[in-house]
Amino acid sequence: MVRRDTCITVGRYGRSDHMSTPCTVCAAPAALLSDLDARIAAGDAGRYVVHRELAANGITVSMEAARKHIAHIRAGEQGIPSHAPGQLRLTTLDQAVALPPVPTVTAPQPAAPRGYEPGVRFERGAKAAVVTLPPAPTAPGEGDCAAYLRGLGIDPDLYILEPIEVRTNSHGWTRDDPEGAAVTQQTFFARFRVTRREAAADGFDVDELLATVPALAAAAVDRPATGAGESLLVGLADWQTGKRDQGGTAKLVERLAALGPAIVARVGELQLLGRNVETIYLVGLGDLVEGCKGFYPMQTFSVELDRRQQIRVARRMLTEIVKTVATLGIPVVVSGVAGNHGEQRDGSGKAFTTPGDNDDLLVLEQCAEVFSLAEGYGHVSFVIPDQELAHTMDLSGQHTVFTHGHVARGGWAGLWTWFKNQRAHGKTSATIAVVGHYHHLHVENDGLLTLFQCPALEGGSDYFSTAMGSTTVPGTACALVSSAFGVRDLAVL
Repeated sequence: MVRRDTCITVGRYGRSDHMSTPCTVCAAPAALLSDLDARIAAGDAGRYVVHRELAANGITVSMEAARKHIAHIRAGEQGIPSHAPGQLRLTTLDQAVALPPVPTVTAPQPAAPRGYEPGVRFERGAKAAVVTLPPAPTAPGEGDCAAYLRGLGIDPDLYILEPIEVRTNSHGWTRDDPEGAAVTQQTFFARFRVTRREAAADGFDVDELLATVPALAAAAVDRPATGAGESLLVGLADWQTGKRDQGGTAKLVERLAALGPAIVARVGELQLLGRNVETIYLVGLGDLVEGCKGFYPMQTFSVELDRRQQIRVARRMLTEIVKTVATLGIPVVVSGVAGNHGEQRDGSGKAFTTPGDNDDLLVLEQCAEVFSLAEGYGHVSFVIPDQELAHTMDLSGQHTVFTHGHVARGGWAGLWTWFKNQRAHGKTSATIAVVGHYHHLHVENDGLLTLFQCPALEGGSDYFSTAMGSTTVPGTACALVSSAFGVRDLAVL
């Protein structure tokens, strides 16, 4: 009975239960191999004998191949020739000489240095393309560039061709020699900027256009207040009531007393310009009071009012401003946000209560209670956030977000980052952000977005001026805001 798990092979010297073995020596001529295998089976030939006998017959094999051949012969295994029988032969010298010559292969030389490959490159967002011409034996000109473009199917007459770079290699080489030899030849590489020509005005009459200017100017005079309604935004920023520096509280009260009449006058100016002011927004942008401790060195000894006095003065001045503006009969919305100087801070300078526990919001709430008890102010309303440090309102269809500015980090760039992050994460739908905190006017537009930083009304800081060299120019910014016109008619009162 034959076991089915063993491959039975019959070799030259009998039966074996082993698999056939690939063998290099088994490809030797049969006559030589028969005599050699008999000597191996008889134990008269080792690997050195096998290697020597094969070499004497012009066959070279490794010692390892000889060892493997001996092993499978003595084990009774059948060898499988790794070459066709009789083909394991050395090539004679005569045969080697008769072989066809190896062809000479020359590595292709680049037609141009790296970065100067011929072609046309268009940069994303650019109004022009860069054309790199093929290498030439003479310096290329505008005509060469035009010919190259024409060869690419591009009409050069539609473009302005400007040379921007010409490079030469005095040791360049070419095989243009009639005998095919490499010869040295100066080579030029050139780049051109290609800009599409603007279409010329066809039949445009400049004289006719300029003749309409007097009529256009006359139509703008005494224009009535018509058109889309707009909101007048007034940014009440950084009063810092109670501060001693730069004239202190007395000078601040003078500026605040003049602010109400200045707002009324500004509304009149806008109406003369034909603006339809439908609502006035008085928005406190934080730091209406100075605070007494924890905001800068030596603050406790540099303020001239305690906390209760600061709140009292700020409340009274805000009340006077609202009363004056309300005389216009236009709806007035009073709102605001919490600033850092209104926080309740401990000895370490850190706020220890809630974000809404802020003196800026306290002033607004007290003022709101005053007008809720007074008659004749039904057109005055208050919008006061609870714990939010930023809130959004609709100003004549234009969503606008307000915050003091201390929640952002990194100055002006940090404010932009904060604004865009608020929009990206769905915190606000506003396209205008209004802030204070940095005490100077800065307005910037970025596409559909506008960042509006209002100046401070306080007189400046001796400490800051000594440290930084600059100071504040007191003022209150106002501007018209609407979905129809965005932000316009900016003024500092």
